[in-house]
Amino acid sequence: MKCDGTLDAKPSLRPSPTTAALLMVLVVGVWGCGDRKTQERMKQQLAETKSSDAPVAKFSGKVTIDGEVPSVPAKFALVLILYSDKDVQPGHEKIFHTACDKDGHFEFTRYSKGDGVPPGSYTVLFEELMARTGSRFTGADQLKNLYNDPDKSPFHVDITPPGKTNWEFNLEIAGKDPATPGPHAVTHIHR
Repeated sequence: MKCDGTLDAKPSLRPSPTTAALLMVLVVGVWGCGDRKTQERMKQQLAETKSSDAPVAKFSGKVTIDGEVPSVPAKFALVLILYSDKDVQPGHEKIFHTACDKDGHFEFTRYSKGDGVPPGSYTVLFEELMARTGSRFTGADQLKNLYNDPDKSPFHVDITPPGKTNWEFNLEIAGKDPATPGPHAVTHIHR
């Protein structure tokens, strides 16, 4: 069935770009991540399926809280979120996320470690949430909901190739009252 609701006359045996990408994730998982041979195999597989990986730009750096290295309790994670609602319908916002390490360093990965995210304009959000299995984060935001609402965030970035690896964000928390999350606030991540 096509997106406009009509049916294709002949079903295609060629995998969709989404199916091809999922197959590549499986291939990378089986052969190992990050080595040159794996990357070459992935490019060859993408060429054979006539798919392509979307361009990415590096986006990494460091987050501090009140000018200091974050002190995140065990079982919690300081999560950095890139949010974009440009050219999408409500409820289909683009959201990319990663957890900071114990020193506040963050690095986004799309296809291979540290390669980045799709270029674009994003609002940067932050939360300190309880880390669950996989890349799920839930619970009350330990940053008082001060930085999880795209309508209120003071952080906006334009990411262009080749990207940057020295972004710095300082979150001011001390002495601030908790905020109430707005209608667009990201309050949990289940991806």
